[in-house]
Amino acid sequence: YYGFSNEQLTMQLWCAVETYPMVVLDIAKDEWTDICGTLDETARTGWAFRLSSQGRVSFVCYSNYIRQNIEFSGRMPKYEWVHLAATFDAEARKLAFYLNGEKVGEKNLNGMLDAGVSPLLIGKSKKDVFAGKCLLNTFNGIIDEVKVENTILSSAAIQSVAQTSQVPNLTDRDT
Repeated sequence: YYGFSNEQLTMQLWCAVETYPMVVLDIAKDEWTDICGTLDETARTGWAFRLSSQGRVSFVCYSNYIRQNIEFSGRMPKYEWVHLAATFDAEARKLAFYLNGEKVGEKNLNGMLDAGVSPLLIGKSKKDVFAGKCLLNTFNGIIDEVKVENTILSSAAIQSVAQTSQVPNLTDRDT
């Protein structure tokens, strides 16, 4: 799988949401789309940072073909940079999810990360959802500095990245 380890990984990115994704037309149902990842729900492999149509954000992965999910309890802010990170450590059997350098969830796992063979997709889910010709389940915003590393960054290192990285300035657009 593209040279990524299934024993230890750190996945991280910066994103700024403009609108929450519309996944199902005319229904107020909370549906999800991937911000970035390799998630393949059919094969039950991969991982992804996800955003819901109601603004919830989570990290999802498969370990021993069992779906694991860590969800942030708040809503993803719009029009501001957010740093997302997740770490997987097979030896410690831990999965952790970070938002802006703060650990927002952690899970104990039994087994390796099922990284799968799907390509890394940025800004959309593997499965397309259409309304006519319009693709619905895409990320509407900016994604920057996507990194997947075969190492486990410490909480302090992730916090440092979230506090010191230089991301483009988001200013009000001219009207």
